[in-house]
Amino acid sequence: MTQASVVSHPADQIRKFLEAEPMWYPCSAEYINYALALLIFAVRYPSVFWKTNKGIAFLFSIQLVGNGIQNLVAFSAMSIMYKVHMMGPQNVLHKYEPLLLNTPICMLLYLLACIIVTASSAVIYMYGYQKFMAFIQQEKEKQTIQLAEGKTSVWMYFPHTAAMCTLIALAVCNGPLLYDFTIIYKGSLDGTVLVFVITTVLHLFLWIVTWLFLTVKMTWKFKLR
Repeated sequence: MTQASVVSHPADQIRKFLEAEPMWYPCSAEYINYALALLIFAVRYPSVFWKTNKGIAFLFSIQLVGNGIQNLVAFSAMSIMYKVHMMGPQNVLHKYEPLLLNTPICMLLYLLACIIVTASSAVIYMYGYQKFMAFIQQEKEKQTIQLAEGKTSVWMYFPHTAAMCTLIALAVCNGPLLYDFTIIYKGSLDGTVLVFVITTVLHLFLWIVTWLFLTVKMTWKFKLR
């Protein structure tokens, strides 16, 4: 009688059902379409700089590929977190710990993080456009005699300020999510959750390294027709 009641407990039934599922699933058509859209975006958007400066175009494309990978992994990880919330963490996780966020807040932070990651591409575009316009201005000054005024435009600091704000916004959105994903991983040892945690940290690190390089690299040469 005791054995039957233990086996028929909902928590045990849910765990057995989840553990019996195969580890890998074929990707859905929507997920493949999303991945292709991100890949095309990562190739076409930086192409505006390809004929003028291949270095900026390549760096821009690498950053967009990293953004796409982050969005794809986040989508997969959030589907797991959503299922955990729907079934109840106490029924799914082997080592139950209360999660920090509820379902609406999790989805809100996820959507905000995806929007910020996607919109961050405009920051690098603004940097490249600013450097291109500065190069044109320098070429004009070589051909004409102008008095040196020694004034600095505030516009030149805008991309770096926007990059810092992007980093802070991503840290604020992903911080609470990473805490809950750590709890989910400790209770499930799910590989997708672990990949999301690692990818998120690496993505923030890549963003910092990219802008450190762009800060050190002050001058760029462009090909003009």
